[in-house]
Amino acid sequence: MTLGTKILRLRESTKMTREQVAIQIDVTKVAYGRWESDLCKPKMDNLVRLCLFYDLTFEELLKDVTNGSSLKDVDYSNKFLDCANSGFTKNQSTVEALIKNQDEILRLLLLQQRLLAGLYYIKA
Repeated sequence: MTLGTKILRLRESTKMTREQVAIQIDVTKVAYGRWESDLCKPKMDNLVRLCLFYDLTFEELLKDVTNGSSLKDVDYSNKFLDCANSGFTKNQSTVEALIKNQDEILRLLLLQQRLLAGLYYIKA
């Protein structure tokens, strides 16, 4: 299934509208709709927001997801290599280490975001 189909099924399982989910993850309804329709793919930070909202790991979100036929598809497994080719870094071993550890990096980012959200609610 495509990422859009997966996102659509997740939303439908919550019985929420596109607008309701978009508000919860702080994106526009139009952007969220484009993801569900496979017109474009969410950026990495929005994937993290989706994981937090649906209480999924990055691996769970992308499980069984295949690239569709759209020319705009993003291959997340090669995202760091794409950055390297665009001048982000020329150090291939660093890029390979990032790819190898991307699930752990995303897990830590999710943990950090949850901790920060907890601190915010404690202050408020």
